[in-house]
Parts: sequence; structure tokens; C-alpha cells
Amino acid sequence: MVKKTTSQKDQRIVSINIQPKGEKLLKDTMQVGHGQARKLLKSSLSDAEIKQLDKLLKKVRDGALKQLEMKAKPLPETMDIPDSCPG
Repeated sequence: MVKKTTSQKDQRIVSINIQPKGEKLLKDTMQVGHGQARKLLKSSLSDAEIKQLDKLLKKVRDGALKQLEMKAKPLPETMDIPDSCPG
């Protein structure tokens, strides 16, 4: 699922790369997790509240990244997870 490679120039340097089988497992696992999260949110919050929570969490994330002087890929405007996700 992952491949570990030690540098020939410097034995202290180790690269770990995810292989196709590991990527598939990660994708499948994330879909199940998203499905469970969606069920939990939908059981407690309205659609409007979920959108508001999503917006607030992104704001917290952006503030934390700014404070840590880090950059990350932009997130989509909304996290639209289909009802058909397993979980």
C-alpha cells in the first residue's frame, strides 16, 4: 500500500509513497467517513446550520493557517457530500 525508499546518497533520507492499492483504500475509507459525518450532521442540524458550520470551520482553518504562516489548497465553497456515500 506504501513504498518506502531510502536515498542512496544519504541513508537518513527516506521517502514514503502511497501506491495505487493504498490510494484506493484511502479513497474508500474517506467515503465511508464522509457518509458517517453526513449522517451525524443531518441528524442534529438543518441544511442551513450545516452550511453555517462549514463556513465557520473554514474561517477557523484559514485563521489557524495564517497564524502558523502556512498555506493550503483552497477548499470548495461548500462541502457537498452526496447522500449516496457509504456509511
